[in-house]
Amino acid sequence: MLIDDINTLVGMQRKTEKILSILEYFRNHEIPKYKRLSLDEVKLIKQLLNQGISMAEIARKVGCSTSAIYSIKIGRTHKNITI
Repeated sequence: MLIDDINTLVGMQRKTEKILSILEYFRNHEIPKYKRLSLDEVKLIKQLLNQGISMAEIARKVGCSTSAIYSIKIGRTHKNITI
């Protein structure tokens, strides 16, 4: 019984140390945020897509993900913006 209590306490202490180390990491590192595209950037993306430029190249130029470019391309996002 006493050994079980000690094992439980040691396990809880290890978990607490792990959680504290994770919290310390996020205090010292900036959490990445997704970039919100401006109206001009969306128009530029649509123009470049119409010119046949690859999604990867557009993403590098604009500074966003290829999935954001793809969502614009298929009309999932920014469908109300026309060029």
